[in-house]
Amino acid sequence: MLMSLSASVHYRCKSILKSQQQIRHICHHSRGSTYSPTLPVLSRLQTEIAIRDFHRTAARFRYDEHSRLSLSVSLLTGAHTNMICNIEKFREQLAAGRFCLGAGITFSDPTVTEALTDSVDFFWIDLEHNPTSLESMTGHLLAARAGGTPALVRVPSGEIAWIKRVLDAGAEGIILPQAQSADDVRAFVSACRYPPQGTRGFGPRRPSNYGRRGGRDYLEHANRHLFVVAQIETVSALNQIDEIVEIPGLDSLVVGPYDLSGSMGMLGEVHHADVKAAITTVVGKARAAGLYVGMGMGADRGHALEAAQLGVNWAQCGNDYEYMIRTVDGLFAEVRKELA
Repeated sequence: MLMSLSASVHYRCKSILKSQQQIRHICHHSRGSTYSPTLPVLSRLQTEIAIRDFHRTAARFRYDEHSRLSLSVSLLTGAHTNMICNIEKFREQLAAGRFCLGAGITFSDPTVTEALTDSVDFFWIDLEHNPTSLESMTGHLLAARAGGTPALVRVPSGEIAWIKRVLDAGAEGIILPQAQSADDVRAFVSACRYPPQGTRGFGPRRPSNYGRRGGRDYLEHANRHLFVVAQIETVSALNQIDEIVEIPGLDSLVVGPYDLSGSMGMLGEVHHADVKAAITTVVGKARAAGLYVGMGMGADRGHALEAAQLGVNWAQCGNDYEYMIRTVDGLFAEVRKELA
């Protein structure tokens, strides 16, 4: 099967295959790790994913030696049979205290996501404020998965029809925007979890590897690994924060500073003392309840650093068009200044 690939890819695959024994040896001597003594023939997709992940492992070896190597081995040994395959890296990074930075995705072309996979900790694919179709979203999910990067999808609303289609398309994490109450969040979490933990309807395609893994093992895996997030950006939700953080099955809250400031009657004043106090309350309550906390924001270095200092664990810091515009505007301004 490797012979059907290009010469370049074929060479890289051979290099990875030759490295399997060394990787297995390292993982075997890592505490609590296991490995399979036999390796099946790689499919084309598994090979391409393995190539990407192996080279990312080498580049980021200093950060997380054990989890990266373990993931590479799972890909190479054929253990990569479930589509929710990258979100655990995100959880491990958060648990290790890493401030995770992600890119907002608004364009339809999945090569945008593919190009950014080596630069970000996660993707925030936004369906709330952008005309992104489900087909485009699916392309981004595939690109993120191939690049070994977790992807969270913010749905337009908490309607069950949106939740079903996004999750059945293979989203590893899902975000509810504009939560108004604890009941809103509770209903959303329930719709994301299969019975008995919730009420999610059964109809997975990609998440179950197109039916190859559809029994109890899949159901338990989906309930355990899906990353469910509620966005706190209204005063009404803020007033019920004590109840919200105790909802079973909720993994994280994410603060929407702009809409929260608007709900407080001061739209855009995200650095106002009252807005910062509200954000501090959300972060403190969530962290005390064992939840992670994220924040959405523009491409603003200062805002990201401030969020980290407040105790936020992860941040969607800007989006695709911001990165493009800022780079072009800055570069061209510098060139024109030198030529003036």
